[in-house]
Amino acid sequence: VEGELNCEEQQLNLDGLASSQGVQFSYLWSTQNGIITSGHTTLTPIITGPGTYTLDVMNVDNGCDDSDSVDVTQDIQDPIASAGDPAEINCETGEAILVGNATSSSSNISFEWVSSNGNIISGGNSESPTVNGVGDYTLIVTNLDNGCTDESTVPVIENLPTGELESREPPCIDELGDITITSVSNGNPPYEYSFDSGVTFSSSNVAENLVPGTYDVIIKDSKGCQYFEQIFIPAGLDPVLSMEAQVELQLGETYQASINLNFDESEIASIQWIPSEGLSCDDCLNPIISPTSNTEYQIMARAMRPQSFKDVVGQDKIKTTLKNAF
Repeated sequence: VEGELNCEEQQLNLDGLASSQGVQFSYLWSTQNGIITSGHTTLTPIITGPGTYTLDVMNVDNGCDDSDSVDVTQDIQDPIASAGDPAEINCETGEAILVGNATSSSSNISFEWVSSNGNIISGGNSESPTVNGVGDYTLIVTNLDNGCTDESTVPVIENLPTGELESREPPCIDELGDITITSVSNGNPPYEYSFDSGVTFSSSNVAENLVPGTYDVIIKDSKGCQYFEQIFIPAGLDPVLSMEAQVELQLGETYQASINLNFDESEIASIQWIPSEGLSCDDCLNPIISPTSNTEYQIMARAMRPQSFKDVVGQDKIKTTLKNAF
């Protein structure tokens, strides 16, 4: 009787029980291309390889013999499993759908998904299960005709967007600032942006005319995944200069001006003293003053305050007056 080896039946018992039996008969199995594991002198040997097997039966009393052969085939062709591309959790549903498939010599195949660190909520015996956990998911495909299997593993990830934010503080007091989302990485475009803790979303990555304060900025991608960052817009600052209102000098005396600022000296864009007569410099902050008559000096300065957008915002010039009398 012909037989077949496969992934489930990796050994067979050949059946020679239809042969003559009795104490006067001897049996011997032989093969040129198969494997006889045991029982080669019995009617039911165990074989573990494909090939042609021949049984020789001899009557030891009269020396007559007869032989017969049987062919054993083997089907150990594995199916090919594919668990598909890496999947991402949809943040709005908390789920992902895997897309597996298989190639097999038989249409009689089964699917089984397993995971040691994820969670399968439905379709575990289908090509496309639904999962709700980050982890690695393995698809096991079995050819039910020969018992051969193949496996393929796919990761499920949570692809969250991240963003870079910049704020521009108001250039002066009582003015408004801006927030710009300068870049977004990861996640799945298109993106939406909220500057009010998620109350409203829009496609604009810029929020203008914002009063100073703290803002909750949210970036949301097409799968509902979000990035959150809190950003602060400080209040603007009007620059102020101050100095002595009046100084009395004797003819020939000098006075070293000492100007007080409410901002950093490095933010001064320009200075002009009027008039320029009697000054060691008319474009410096603290000139030496050497008047030859009663003189009223006026200093005008413009503060330039660099902002986070790397541009420069000009501020209104401010004036203060220094009167010299002698």
